[in-house]
Formats: sequence, structure tokens, C-alpha cells
Amino acid sequence: MLSILLVVECVAVSPSVKPLSQWEQANEATDARIPGGLPKDAILFLAQPPGNPYRADVNAMWAAIRAHRQTLNGYTGLLPDGFTPVYGSDCAELPRRVLSYLSFSHQGDDPAAYQALMARIVPIGFGDCDPSWRTTPPTLTASTREFPQDKLKGLVLSAASVGVTDGWGWAQVRLTNTTTEVVAADGDHCVQVAVNTLDASGRPVEGGYGVMGLRVDLKPGASLTLWWLTNTPKAPPGGSIQLGVIQKELRRASDVGVAPVIVPVQG
Repeated sequence: MLSILLVVECVAVSPSVKPLSQWEQANEATDARIPGGLPKDAILFLAQPPGNPYRADVNAMWAAIRAHRQTLNGYTGLLPDGFTPVYGSDCAELPRRVLSYLSFSHQGDDPAAYQALMARIVPIGFGDCDPSWRTTPPTLTASTREFPQDKLKGLVLSAASVGVTDGWGWAQVRLTNTTTEVVAADGDHCVQVAVNTLDASGRPVEGGYGVMGLRVDLKPGASLTLWWLTNTPKAPPGGSIQLGVIQKELRRASDVGVAPVIVPVQG
């Protein structure tokens, strides 16, 4: 009976097939991202370019093997603590993975172990990597109070880009904290960036909503690059993506006079 089920499953699956030349081009492009002259003990960590994030991580793993270096890139069918399968160019994923590993290896309270591991890692293609993370891990707290409403205007969105690549819709944006308040990464009413898909006339598209959450606390004067990805892009021809700061379950920044950012969809 088991053999019959296995045969039926194999017959029912339609494997995705790509020409060998496409894989060779992808390998060459990934190899070209890795700088030369790296120390033997360097640990590579490549950002995910727009498109299929799982393919990007597999390509990065093979590139690290060809470069004879270790890597933080990887693919798993499970979601171990501290691992996020879709992170794009959000550099907060780097210290989060390091902290997760140190916790797993019972070194979570060892600052020297954190610094030694971070010193070996070479981030490639990420935005807004805080230099202080090399020596001091970022904080990730859950706020027990609302972010001051009058300071929402001080949370500024910039460098927004959106598109559709290989059937994956994506958006990234930089969030800068120009206030004197720390923006907590978590909490009942944490700050997020809402993603709304609009049609050519500016009306919301059904099923085209999402949110970008902060992966770590955002310090005063600091910036984070946030990333959103979907394998079911909803943007029709002539459509756009609207990005706006929100307080979870409370209000939008536009409620206090902050205009959202609207970017036409390319691709």
C-alpha cells in the first residue's frame, strides 16, 4: 500500500525545470558578489535579492562551497528560533541568527563569544548594518505602552522600491527614527509598516495587504531596511504599492498628517 502511495505521489508532482544555462548564470552572478581575499575563517552571509528567497539561499550555499568558506545562508523546512526564511536585505537577520546560535550552544551570556563570531562574518548585499552590532547585540523588546502619537511624524520612510521578480512581489523601504524615543520591535501596539496594493485607479486590491515588522529595536537616529515578499503578487498593470507607518491595532501615521509613500510597481 505504501509503495502505491509513493508512486501516486511521484506521478502527481510536476517538477519545475529550468535550462542548465540559467543555473550557470545564477551561479556566476552569486559568485561575483563574494569579495576576494577573505580570511580562511570568514563566514559569508548573502542578502536575498528580489525573487524566490529559497532559491537565493540555495545559490548562496553553493557559492560558499565553491569559495571554500562557511556561510549563515541555509534552507530548512522547519523554523528554528531566530531563523527567518524571508529577510531580503534586512541586516537585522545577521545578529538575530548569531544570537540564536549562541543560545543554542549555551553561550548566550558570553559577550566575547558574540564578538568573536561577529568578527568573522562578512555580510554581502545588506542595507543599514549598524556598526555597533559588531560588538554589542541589538535589543529586541516588547513595548508595554503606545509609541507617543505626537512623535509618529518622526518615523520617516525613504528609499522605497517595489517590483515583481520571477513571480514574487516584493517591497523594501528604509525606516529612520528621528525622535528621541526607542521604537520597540514587539508589543501589543508596536510600530509597523503597512503594505497596501493599489490598482491603476488607486483603489486597494483585495488580498493585497501585508505588514513589515521591525526585527530589532530602532534606536534614536538609526535606520532599518524593512522587507516584504509575497509569492502571490496582486498588483495589476499600472498598479502601485502604498507604504505607511502604523501602530498595530491603533492608528495609521496618516491619521496624524503623515502622507504614505506610493511607489509604482515595476516588473
